[in-house]
Amino acid sequence: MKTIGIIGGLSWPSTITYYQVINELVTGRLGGLRGPKIIVIQADLHQITEWRLSGQVDKIRQQFHKYITSLQSAGADFYLVACNTYQFAAEKLPVDIPMLHMADSLGRRINKEGYKRIGFLGSSTTLTGQFIIGPLRSKYGLDVLIPDAHQRVGLERVIMDELTKNIILPESREMFRQVIYSLVDQGAELIILGCTEIGLLVREEDSPVPVMDTSLVHAEDAVDKAMTLCREL
Repeated sequence: MKTIGIIGGLSWPSTITYYQVINELVTGRLGGLRGPKIIVIQADLHQITEWRLSGQVDKIRQQFHKYITSLQSAGADFYLVACNTYQFAAEKLPVDIPMLHMADSLGRRINKEGYKRIGFLGSSTTLTGQFIIGPLRSKYGLDVLIPDAHQRVGLERVIMDELTKNIILPESREMFRQVIYSLVDQGAELIILGCTEIGLLVREEDSPVPVMDTSLVHAEDAVDKAMTLCREL
């Protein structure tokens, strides 16, 4: 079993999901009291969010470079960012260990399950950026539908003001349900919970079509990679 490096704290509730899922999968596959090898570094979400909102992308990427080199020094064989929004901050950096990118984990799974048109929920940065939706379209051939500008404002508010603090409100779930149904009306065959906190709020029964939680897909792919690397060496 190779060592998984995780940049967490983006936010802490979703990092718990990663830790739990990775442990459950490894224990289920190996049996007994066996568990994964994990190194987690806690990002400063408050500072990073301030930099993001003020457009200081270079500072964010510099900080993520420090996180990754710390993970590498501690023994990580590869790393992932336990957050959709900040995939851009960790990709294509000059480091010596590979990144398990959310877009690749997600694209492979969607293609495997045969979906073509998907509805994507997430933060404004994720929905308007090209670091996840871009590869899903160009590399994996998917038709990706996103909420409109007004809906994106509502999603961002709930994600940042509620879900990152583990606040779960029924009225916010209803708002997400309305966005989901609007995407399904446009032909979405699958709804992507494209922010690692959304799975804390939205359930399968909130959607008339299947849902896919990116945090669960990413965590499972990390386990597959850790075990495959171990077999290859």
